[in-house]
Amino acid sequence: MASLYVTANNARKVVVVILGVFVLIILADIFIKVANNPGTTVANNRFYLDPDRKLGDVSAPNIPGIELDNKNIPIVQESVHPTFPDVSYIYAVDKPSEKSDTFEKASKTAAALGFSATGLKNLGNNDYKWSITDQTKTLSYNLLSQIWSLSTIYENNTDAKKRKTIMSTTSSYADKLPSVLDSLLFNTGLGMTGAKVDSRFIIRTDQGDIKETQDSKLANYVKLNAFRKLPQSDLKETKDQPKLATGQIKPQATNGYVYTSDPRVGEFSSTVSNDLSNLSRDVFEMKFVNYTYGLKGSYFVVTPEEAFNRIQNKQGALVGLSAEGTDYFEQYTKIEVNRFIVDARKTELGFYQPDEWTGYVYPIYILTGRAELSDGRLAKFTFFVDAVKRLNN
Repeated sequence: MASLYVTANNARKVVVVILGVFVLIILADIFIKVANNPGTTVANNRFYLDPDRKLGDVSAPNIPGIELDNKNIPIVQESVHPTFPDVSYIYAVDKPSEKSDTFEKASKTAAALGFSATGLKNLGNNDYKWSITDQTKTLSYNLLSQIWSLSTIYENNTDAKKRKTIMSTTSSYADKLPSVLDSLLFNTGLGMTGAKVDSRFIIRTDQGDIKETQDSKLANYVKLNAFRKLPQSDLKETKDQPKLATGQIKPQATNGYVYTSDPRVGEFSSTVSNDLSNLSRDVFEMKFVNYTYGLKGSYFVVTPEEAFNRIQNKQGALVGLSAEGTDYFEQYTKIEVNRFIVDARKTELGFYQPDEWTGYVYPIYILTGRAELSDGRLAKFTFFVDAVKRLNN
């Protein structure tokens, strides 16, 4: 009887030990997952908002890039990256759709550009097109996609054939763009107020070729591109911020600019001339998608050094590559690169807006620098790199 008791008691001890081992394994597994989860590990000495991952798991953006024949080009860097926040917002973008006042606003935008209701055609499938009387300038718009496009047949258009009066500085055009966006009702969307504006003098030939010039007296048009500016990282409320250590400088809330697949092209892009006092006369080309930004969630992001490692591991997209001696607007082509050298001082944290709606605007690092080409020339390059800190990456 005693031996049966001892045996049963030993069996219970074995079961307890086995259960204990299972519990330890489960706890260890939970600890590892929590330790590796970028959305749950939060230090208590941070100034920036804790990541809330409000949008759930957001997949990395698919950024199209320039494909080079040589897949194993060395990538090095010089200097030191600036300091960036350890979190960034991801913005949800509402699926474009028609609202109750969509057509009314569209009609006002068309009127501001010199198009009247008599020149309007309903093409079906929510596509509308306005034309001026001689059909040399057209404005297209889709009520659902919210995509605007204006084009001009330059060789036949009266205003295009006239002598132009170009203002003396590109900054004069950049300064006028906010009022242009107001007139077109494009300044209502998040980030367009305070957008970064890139303005360049161009010479447009009768054959339709364009080339940048630094001389306003030679130019006949100006290229304008506006890049949205969105809040990137915000600080916690003052009461929740840690105390500053001796000599420590408090970080600041930051903003980031929104880029398309071509870093030269803003979300609003146009070709203009004269002094922009008369939009029906002075705007010759325009493209804009009138997106509405919805919820946003904050997420941990990698460091710029980790972003650099990502492009070394083929996880970035080469989105710009221009050899010296080529024009700024020349189409990117494959050229033989021996080495990329990242200028870490110019690294930027911003956002990527896909050309087609995907539901999100994604935080990215923008890494730029010079490339050494096989023919001895140098080139400027730009990489976009997904910035979100992800599991196992």
